[in-house]
Amino acid sequence: MIEAEGQSPIAANRIDRALVRAVAMAKRWTADLRTGRYGSTTQLARTENLCVRYLGQILPLAYMAPDLMEQIISGRQPQALSLGALIAHPFPMDWNEQRRLFMAIGAVG
Repeated sequence: MIEAEGQSPIAANRIDRALVRAVAMAKRWTADLRTGRYGSTTQLARTENLCVRYLGQILPLAYMAPDLMEQIISGRQPQALSLGALIAHPFPMDWNEQRRLFMAIGAVG
């Protein structure tokens, strides 16, 4: 597939429920940690019956750029973008780096 520079990879045009759920959970868990509902990620993971490592991979999704979050919620994310692909490497906090990651994952698919 050849794309013009700066163009987005082909959109999925489908809502990936696992991805949407992960983003929503990350937002909720971050709020729960911020308000003190849970004293640590270990306590949160234990309560949610999750592995601490997995929780650590999901939590950064709470800080996703709003435009990327909108793509996911509306099902317009790159076709190859899945939860597994997104958490395969550390998720960058910088929004421009996140956009580059989306493009890179999309280019692979």
